Amino acid sequence: MQNRQSRQFCESAAKQRRKTLTAEQSQRLLDATRGTRAYLFCLLALQTGMRRGELCGLMWSDVDFPAGVIHVRHNALLTNAQTTVSDTLKTSAAVRDIPIPPTLFAELVKERKGAKSLYVLHMENGKPLSKSSLKCLLQMIENRTVDNPDDLWTTAPHSKVIRTLDFHVHPHQLRHTYITRLFESGLDIKEIQYLAGHATVNMTLRVYTHYQHESRQQSTAQKVCAAFG
Repeated sequence: MQNRQSRQFCESAAKQRRKTLTAEQSQRLLDATRGTRAYLFCLLALQTGMRRGELCGLMWSDVDFPAGVIHVRHNALLTNAQTTVSDTLKTSAAVRDIPIPPTLFAELVKERKGAKSLYVLHMENGKPLSKSSLKCLLQMIENRTVDNPDDLWTTAPHSKVIRTLDFHVHPHQLRHTYITRLFESGLDIKEIQYLAGHATVNMTLRVYTHYQHESRQQSTAQKVCAAFG
């Protein structure tokens, strides 16, 4: 019993330290949001690493299906009053072309059919997401999340939504997860800098240092738990 509690404590501590989603958590997030407006947002964020404003400003004209890339050329400024989309990006480095992975490509093809809005992510009236509509979209994820693992697979209060996530999610975390997957896949630092749209390589190196630190922490925790049972 004590050994089992020790293992549970170590696993819980490791979860609390994670700043990025694991591949398994990423898939669980997609499974949990499938069939909702949050699904495409999460898929885009996880598989392109675009910033929140870049995601909300993404236009169908930016999606180059023949070339299989997304041209990051627009940014959305979300305020309480309105959303303004322009071609003014965070820095010149933010202008980039991101390869579209197969799963995302198929989803975009499906979404494009019959699309009446200029924007990939949009409100019912076809306009880009407002600050409040984005908040509602993210609330769909939160409604499927629990703090206590014992509450997994139960319905949310006053709802029929089944809660299947035991970790919280925010947009920047999904971007950070994308960059981490690139490191894990062996891309070199300059390639990752370009895809992330970082103005300097030092910004990318900071993420890499954080990635190395997290990996070492998780490895150390696993070794300690294995040593003491």
